[in-house]
Amino acid sequence: MGRSLILFDLVLLDRPLCCHPLTSLIFQCENGHIACSSCCVMLMSNKWTSCTLPVGIYRCRILERLVEAVFLPCRNAKHGCPENSLMANS
Repeated sequence: MGRSLILFDLVLLDRPLCCHPLTSLIFQCENGHIACSSCCVMLMSNKWTSCTLPVGIYRCRILERLVEAVFLPCRNAKHGCPENSLMANS
């Protein structure tokens, strides 16, 4: 049975390089630093500057599945809108 998650602190799923929400495909270096496929090309030689390990080789499939399962509250939730949408569709 599938489970759903509503996440209100969306900063947790921001990409560290550009601060936009994560999208599939998500890659990681051996230290666990993450980048989506569009951010991998922004890295000099596809390496993290902080640890100099290559990123773009290893997929982070669990984080990809998490992103696909997260429901986002409507932008108007603070005004009472109860609607939610899948993060993967945003």
